[in-house]
Amino acid sequence: MPSFIPIDSKSDFSIHNVPFGVFVLDDALSSTPHCATILGNTVISLRILSEAGKFDEIEGYDKTWFEGVSTAA
Repeated sequence: MPSFIPIDSKSDFSIHNVPFGVFVLDDALSSTPHCATILGNTVISLRILSEAGKFDEIEGYDKTWFEGVSTAA
């Protein structure tokens, strides 16, 4: 499966190994955590993709999935 993001052939994070995590933008205006993944050296915010409507066609998808902040310890 091809990727629209350039991925070095030696990268641990290819289209076949997609990890998930949380990050905070280094931005004085926002400290909101973002659910994310990474391809190659590119961190991808699932929250921003969701806000752009990229998951809208997925059956059962709920736009609030990537908006909340977990309170689990």
